[in-house]
Amino acid sequence: MAENVVQDSPQAEPANFAGEPKPTSISPENGGASTLFSELAASKAEERSSVLFNLLRREYTKRKLPLKGTFELTPHCTLDCKMCYVHSSEGKYPERVLNGDEWIGIMDEAIDAGLLYAGLTGGECFYHPDFWRIYEHLKSRGVFILLLTNGTLIDEEAAKRLHEMPPYVVRLSVYGSCPEVYERVTGSKNAFFKVDRALRLLKEAKVPTDIQLTMSRYNYEDFDALLDYAKSMSFGRINLDSDMFEPVVSSGKRFSDYALSFEEQSRLWQRSIQKNGMETFSLCDEDFIEPLLQGEPEASGSRMPCVAGLCSFTIGYFGNMQPCGQFPLASVNVLKEGFMPAWRQVNDAALSYRRSEECRACAYFGKCRFCPARYALASGGTNGLPGEQPCNKNLRILHTVMREKTRRINE
Repeated sequence: MAENVVQDSPQAEPANFAGEPKPTSISPENGGASTLFSELAASKAEERSSVLFNLLRREYTKRKLPLKGTFELTPHCTLDCKMCYVHSSEGKYPERVLNGDEWIGIMDEAIDAGLLYAGLTGGECFYHPDFWRIYEHLKSRGVFILLLTNGTLIDEEAAKRLHEMPPYVVRLSVYGSCPEVYERVTGSKNAFFKVDRALRLLKEAKVPTDIQLTMSRYNYEDFDALLDYAKSMSFGRINLDSDMFEPVVSSGKRFSDYALSFEEQSRLWQRSIQKNGMETFSLCDEDFIEPLLQGEPEASGSRMPCVAGLCSFTIGYFGNMQPCGQFPLASVNVLKEGFMPAWRQVNDAALSYRRSEECRACAYFGKCRFCPARYALASGGTNGLPGEQPCNKNLRILHTVMREKTRRINE
């Protein structure tokens, strides 16, 4: 199977939503629904899931409504991955994380406001003591659920429950092809066997599952074997992620300890292409790269280049809403302010976001796959540049080539 980038789009038509403010909702009266569904009907059947999501994203952004939400249920995890930018050991955070009643209350407000997609993550989302109550409540509200998990807590009972109440997809991170690599990455040899069991159980239970390969210095040499293992276990998509986030200060970790260099990332993507039998190209070949950097600038221009804060949000384990989990452009406590007031503040901040003049003057500005969150984490600011570090031309080129590679795979 091809190694594809996972798309956050539904596999079936989403449930209708109710909520305020009604004048901005998508309805036949204001022309939103007729336009949306006429475009959907004109698309190919195999493309309708992504077409539907893109149409909804456009409509929700226009109406300033929350389409997607990521809920970080807990900072605690069953593993101690050396490259994790956020993981906390039990007791490291003095503040109380949200309980099940609080999460359900927040999610109900979000659904009433229009939410259709909910991602549950952590830490390890299954680690939260009220996980199943939260999950079942979201299912009862007709929400599409994405579960981001390391798989170590998925046993026979969990697989059975997921079969009976399937999520949109389980996105399961796999860190190595054998116990020894798992120990090097996560600190646990036994974790490999738990993950292997989880993949087999989910496949037997026919639970839609994608595999996420998160690459770092600790498993770089295992890549070929890891990709072969993922292909042998996969019954969904395989997503290769080699671009790390800067760690949060409280994690006590250093980016340079685990992040791959540009050259190492290039070799990973080259090997991925070769192993999938595709035409190869050099990531440093100017004859290939320069045409990609020509043409019209991206529509986002100097504004927010993704959906963060425009139609999506993240709420952390202490109840703070941000555009995304790594970008504190605005951070508002939902328990204190209420969901909609928090959303309006986050949405206003995202709509007001502008990249710096220095960034806009860059020759690569129009085709740069710019991520404000990565630069904010690197610099501790939100002005669109990675602090005192100069923008890395090779990293920008890499992102451009990765996007082109993904387009070729999906053709």
